[in-house]
Amino acid sequence: MCILLVGNKIDDTENRKVTKEQGEQLAKDFEINFIETSAKNDINVAEAFSMISNSVYKSFFESDETSSTKTGGEKEIKLEKTNESVRNNRVSCCSK
Repeated sequence: MCILLVGNKIDDTENRKVTKEQGEQLAKDFEINFIETSAKNDINVAEAFSMISNSVYKSFFESDETSSTKTGGEKEIKLEKTNESVRNNRVSCCSK
C-alpha cells in the first residue's frame, strides 16, 4: 500500500491551515512520505506522482521475491514534464 501525505495549495499562504512543519511531523508519526504542492503554480505536482509511482513500483517488486534479482535492483520512475507550448495551451484544473 502506498500512502503519500500531500499539502496542497501552498501558493495560498493567506488561507493556510497547516504549517509545513506540522505536515512533516504528521508524516513522520505515521512513517509516510510528505510533499507540499501547488497545482495552480505547478509546484511539485509531477514530483508527487513520481513519489507515488516509485513507491508502487518498489512495493510491487518487493512482494515478488524473484523480481528484484531479475531486474537488477530498484529502478527509479521519473515523469517527464511537458514542453512549454503544450503546458501553456492546456486547460488547468485551476483556470479561472
